[in-house]
Amino acid sequence: MANRHLDLKSFRTEKARIRIERDRSLMRVGEHWDLLRTPETRGILLRDAVGDVIGSWKPVKVIREVMNGHVSGALLSTVGSLYAASRPTWAKRALFGGINWAMGKVLGEQGASVEGTVDLRSSIHATARSIGSALRRRRERHSA
Repeated sequence: MANRHLDLKSFRTEKARIRIERDRSLMRVGEHWDLLRTPETRGILLRDAVGDVIGSWKPVKVIREVMNGHVSGALLSTVGSLYAASRPTWAKRALFGGINWAMGKVLGEQGASVEGTVDLRSSIHATARSIGSALRRRRERHSA
């Protein structure tokens, strides 16, 4: 917005103030450029950018979640299905398919700790309890 000065003195004072502010800004920009010219700073910025690119890649996100103790329900189901399908006999495929189904039921009943993920340790305990109770009921039926 245009600032109208009533006299020449106030105009020159404002002009000097603006020049000092411009020179300070120019000095700060020069310091930033000097910092960016150093190989260490460029290396840090490059590593950070590459890390962000790789970290946003979906397979890396899945691996990071698994390493932190959380596993996606979809990932668990897919791996279980692939493992069951790779078994040599139909009986083993059916057995591992059933285990995969049971794990899906157990994980479905259990609350997710993070949106879309389940705590791996607690899901293993719950699966073991579920399988144990199913085996007990089966033994009781056959013994009676």
